[in-house]
Amino acid sequence: MMNLLKNKKALINLLKHGDVLNTLNGGRVQVGVSVKQHQNEFVIKITAPGVSMDAYDIMLDLNRLNIAVNLPHPYTEAAAYHPIMTRTFNLPAYVDTANIVAHYQPGQLQIILPFQEITEDQRRKIDIKHL
Repeated sequence: MMNLLKNKKALINLLKHGDVLNTLNGGRVQVGVSVKQHQNEFVIKITAPGVSMDAYDIMLDLNRLNIAVNLPHPYTEAAAYHPIMTRTFNLPAYVDTANIVAHYQPGQLQIILPFQEITEDQRRKIDIKHL
């Protein structure tokens, strides 16, 4: 133990990794997610105190909405990130995916998923053909 205290570089490195592990295990950032349905929209709220807007990544892939929160690794020069939250939502057909918007205010991201009216051309019977 005494040798570790004499080696400042090793001790600093050990403390830095302990700080990162503490953060990853809920030390400084605890993400909360809530989904509410209103008359004309869904609202997804992500609460993450201390997380900047740049840490969020929102991707729509057909009817799947993927949300990730990634923190940059504070002790590396390379672009390394630690994911602290990922969520995937399967969106129903009545969500207007072309008009999804996201708003950020410090500590909270809000994603609005408006509804669209299902029209008759979106519903049809599929005929079965004999081979």
